Amino acid sequence: MATDLEARAKEAFVDDNFDLAVDLYTQALDMDPKNADLYADRAQANIKLENFTAMVSILMELEAALLLGEVKKNLKILSPTVSQ
Repeated sequence: MATDLEARAKEAFVDDNFDLAVDLYTQALDMDPKNADLYADRAQANIKLENFTAMVSILMELEAALLLGEVKKNLKILSPTVSQ
């Protein structure tokens, strides 16, 4: 479950095991790709690793996921109008 992986990732982060935290957050995101907190937490772990390129990539993934969610929400709002 994504929540179990998230809990393990947070524990790894607290233990300064940032590589493991990144890996666990990535696995959790595979299960729950709309969870913005997971993206932010994974970015934080990458900051601790001074992996700034990965952090920027993660934030771009988050932005894309959020935009996709908004597009889908707007399509649902528009679909009754479009079908009439």
